[in-house]
Amino acid sequence: MDKAEVKSRLEALRWMREEEKTFLECIEQAKRIYIGVAGIESSKQLSTYINYMLERKAACRQRETEIRQWLELVTDANPRQVLMQRYINNCTAEQTAEKLCYSVSMIYRLQHKGITEISVALAKSQKKKPPASATNSERASKER
Repeated sequence: MDKAEVKSRLEALRWMREEEKTFLECIEQAKRIYIGVAGIESSKQLSTYINYMLERKAACRQRETEIRQWLELVTDANPRQVLMQRYINNCTAEQTAEKLCYSVSMIYRLQHKGITEISVALAKSQKKKPPASATNSERASKER
């Protein structure tokens, strides 16, 4: 997996976490809207909306678990701390710089270093896995 894809997935987590923050607000707003609407149809719509939001929240949690595993691939503590602040704690670069006592430019350098390390580690782990076609041909030869 290349650096751009790793960064894209990390940024996707950030957006999902922003969506998760507004989860309860959205449900409360939907309830207020549908309270004035009589009938079973409005409760079905509310139920559908709540289920959708719960699915999004579960997807966010799953992505967070994946990202935490990626962060374990970063051997240097400084880039790992930066990535944790940026993508798990959802801090801006400025907030991260203030918390970790770095300049903003240093935050970007450490972030880049961490993403590069994750990308390299993921690429190595993918090379170690045998291709699916080789596995299928091995099974076919064993069956004969």
